[in-house]
Amino acid sequence: MNVVLLTVDCLRYDRCGFNGYYGETTPILDRLAESSYLFDRAYAPGPWTAESFPGILAGHHAPTIAYQDTLSHKAIPHGSPTIATQLGDDGYSTIATVTNPQLSAERNFDRGFDRFVNLKRESRPNSESTSEGTRDSAIDALKSTISDRISDEELLARLRGRSQLLNPHAVLFACRRLSMIRNAPDEWPTDRGETVVDRFTAELTDAADEQPFFAWTHLMDLHAPIHPALTTRDGSTARGLGRYLLADTVRASDGQPTRYSRLYDKALRYTDTQIGRVVDTLRSAGVWNDTVLIVTSDHGEAMGERGVNGHRNHYPYDELLHVPLLVRVPDSDEDGDRIDVPFSLSWLHELTAEVLDIEPMDLPAGSPSGTHLGDIDDGRLVVADSLTAFGHTVVVRDRQHKLIKHFDGWIPTDRTRRYEFMRHFGVRTTDFDSGVFDPLNATYRPLVDPCERIPRPEAAASSDLHERATEIHTHADDLQRIDGQPDAETERMLRDVGYF
Repeated sequence: MNVVLLTVDCLRYDRCGFNGYYGETTPILDRLAESSYLFDRAYAPGPWTAESFPGILAGHHAPTIAYQDTLSHKAIPHGSPTIATQLGDDGYSTIATVTNPQLSAERNFDRGFDRFVNLKRESRPNSESTSEGTRDSAIDALKSTISDRISDEELLARLRGRSQLLNPHAVLFACRRLSMIRNAPDEWPTDRGETVVDRFTAELTDAADEQPFFAWTHLMDLHAPIHPALTTRDGSTARGLGRYLLADTVRASDGQPTRYSRLYDKALRYTDTQIGRVVDTLRSAGVWNDTVLIVTSDHGEAMGERGVNGHRNHYPYDELLHVPLLVRVPDSDEDGDRIDVPFSLSWLHELTAEVLDIEPMDLPAGSPSGTHLGDIDDGRLVVADSLTAFGHTVVVRDRQHKLIKHFDGWIPTDRTRRYEFMRHFGVRTTDFDSGVFDPLNATYRPLVDPCERIPRPEAAASSDLHERATEIHTHADDLQRIDGQPDAETERMLRDVGYF
């Protein structure tokens, strides 16, 4: 039996049609969902890519994770088993096609893959081969002038939390984005889905002759900045460009992202089409009925729920942590099945082993139950965490409660400022100031408060959740550091997708 793992960056659980969304964002996935296992309570190992994929691919949380040059550049530890290493040892051909600059071989995300390609790192822009006639010299000159005067980090800091109409930095931000659009694909930080899927489906066609195979691809089209061509019917970047720049600038400033939300839905419809191309390739190659398809995300995307847009470390709420998980198994129940118990993507190695009927690996993150599809233990605990120089945020949940604990750091410690940083509309400011509620050291009840508006005291969580949070807590000094650091071009791409 073959396995295709298809991950989509920034894919929210609640934007998928098969999870009840009103918009027609995922018609292809909706049809697949009719005969698939759907996990209604699947959670990412962390709130952003670098903290999620060590868990998804290799079952790691902070106590066993590694990093390269900075804590933001999490990595899979040297020599760590992964899903790919296990299946490779079992005779599988293993291939991966990605484009996120975080997912580099230098940080061991290639562990176990016979063929691993990060397209954006493979196709570095060559300034000498770029025709001057294809570039807008005036915009480039303006961008260069802006860059000389203000760093990306400072520009975003001055942009956030301020009215766009009164903020001159909004114009500077829009000019930078316009330059990226004019000079795409060289200056665009990731490859579009059709480019990734072109390469991935070519690999799948070749792999069909090498069965069994394990193939992974990761699509970036929902990640900011969303390319404007994905939001128009004819793929034009000129039509509606002003509205696009306004929507993207409001998003970056943490304003209410109403327009950007519509762009997101259009980009998701495009992504759904690319997933359909993968399915069509498997069918035309004659291997669809011998292939397990897993579709999920490394994290979701905040859209103004707490005055924050995008995804950030130490953001422990379910806008980021709650993700879709669809598992299509050949010859399974034609009506599909919805699974409503908590599941961690750091247990994906166990789920993969179960559908293939092989022994699961013994990885650091393991569940206490013997099955994820049968008679499932309802009391198991799901963990997510985020570790930086600002401390360690740990989330532990069971069916009834979700505990958030922040250890060792500043985010910030002043409760009034923390309230402003992450708004909770169900909490009175007086309660917050008095210490009755603290959203970063609190308990939530997802079944009755699914939007996590009302933080409750830590003591409301069971001792099991507290003990597990303490077990997971670790210090940055205890992490394994691997050699190397990103080169200047990789740092530019990481910066352009918001990782600096």
